[in-house]
Amino acid sequence: YEADGNITILGTAGGGGTGGSNYGVWVTDDGSRIEGQTNNSVSVTGFGGLGSAGYNTGVRLDAGGAIDTVPTSLGDILIQGTGGGAGETADVDNGVWLDGGTVAANGGNIVIIGTGGSSAGSWDDGITLSGGAISNTGVGSVTLAGVGKGVTSAQSAYGLELEEGSVITAVDGLVSVTGVGGGAGSGTSGDNRGVSIVDVGSTIETTGLGTVNITGTATDTDATATNNSVGILVGSINGIQTTGGGAIIIDGTGSDNGAEYNDGVYVSGSITGSGGSMSISGQGGNGAGEGNVGVVVDGPSAFISNTGSGTLTLNGTGGGGTSNYQHGIEAYDGGLIYSADGDLTVNGHAGGSGAQIGGDADRAV
Repeated sequence: YEADGNITILGTAGGGGTGGSNYGVWVTDDGSRIEGQTNNSVSVTGFGGLGSAGYNTGVRLDAGGAIDTVPTSLGDILIQGTGGGAGETADVDNGVWLDGGTVAANGGNIVIIGTGGSSAGSWDDGITLSGGAISNTGVGSVTLAGVGKGVTSAQSAYGLELEEGSVITAVDGLVSVTGVGGGAGSGTSGDNRGVSIVDVGSTIETTGLGTVNITGTATDTDATATNNSVGILVGSINGIQTTGGGAIIIDGTGSDNGAEYNDGVYVSGSITGSGGSMSISGQGGNGAGEGNVGVVVDGPSAFISNTGSGTLTLNGTGGGGTSNYQHGIEAYDGGLIYSADGDLTVNGHAGGSGAQIGGDADRAV
């Protein structure tokens, strides 16, 4: 807590051996907070430690913990976190982890940069929100950049992961999210998503005229990785939404390494606009297996929609593999794409050299 002047915090964790839970900066529960006053900025940087038990997070905020500014402040917030691990067989070495914690500004800009650790385990996410919240008011923007990492057998390393009802929200300011999934990804599943939004209530949104711009890229550094490295996965209803007329721009790219189901954008929940323009682009991965689709809308509860006169444009390109079902755009098992009064444009380009369809209205992968 600082009354007058900017706040700068740098934390570097230690540890090693069979230990774990070594955080660079840890804001615990019970109302603990780092809070900027007047128009002063807040800068927090943390480096996770070592230890094979994992959970060596750069910056962690637990439920009840917060990094914020007072309501009268237009100060900015910058958070940078790098996970630890350093090649050990450890899980959950996240760069930044909001485990129920909150980050909130009042018109200043929020920037969060997270890089997952270099362990040989799983879930070395760049940025993870587990029931956490990031919010801004007025024209203040929210910018997140996360890179999942990991070495050797690492997998399930997401650039940005939202789960357990987590929320990222602004009003009239831009919400910009960039996620790069990483990890060696060898074994039965790469599963290195660029951006992953799952569980009831999880959402990235603006409530005013702010634009939501999300870019997700999946990567597997090991060519033996098999599947499910998706650029952007939306598994919750209203996982991406605007409610006040803001635009939505989404661009997802599936992993080129690995084999199958490395989609550009995969929606089993929903993406919902409110009258602003919507553009959704997906590029399937170029692995040798089947079903690397540009944009997938999968299931009877899955939909992409816009209201009012807002336009909706989908561009999907299937992967370049030699197997089947490298569709450009696929609506499957009741999946729905619709626009109320605005123009709906769907551009599907099949890839590969097997049995491909540019736009597929009902075909399983």
